[in-house]
Amino acid sequence: MFKTRKKEELLTEIEEGFTDEKVYLSRIVGMDILLALKEHGENLKVIVVPPSVYGQTSERVKSHLEKVRVNLEKGNERAGRPPMYTGENLKKIVQLKNKGVSIVEISRKLDIPRRTIYYLLEKEG
Repeated sequence: MFKTRKKEELLTEIEEGFTDEKVYLSRIVGMDILLALKEHGENLKVIVVPPSVYGQTSERVKSHLEKVRVNLEKGNERAGRPPMYTGENLKKIVQLKNKGVSIVEISRKLDIPRRTIYYLLEKEG
């Protein structure tokens, strides 16, 4: 598993060699990274990336992966910052809203910005 964010560090880490059949990358796979993976990881069969990265991976890279018989898989982990507000926060917001408490008051009670409360309610929608 490669967790490095910076491309140069990732390439250095790959060039040290690895024996894994399955690797996880948290960044977009470009041709330079792909070629380094194939050159230094002879057992490589699967590359797993976050869903957002999977969608941004070019057709050229996907095509090349097919040719060299390496599968690109969409992982379950999201890239980026984890959500700040949990389902528990949303549950409290909805309960207070259903009791007729104003957004301003909910914001004060839960110490959550008003705009965020509107956003969470809209998303729950």
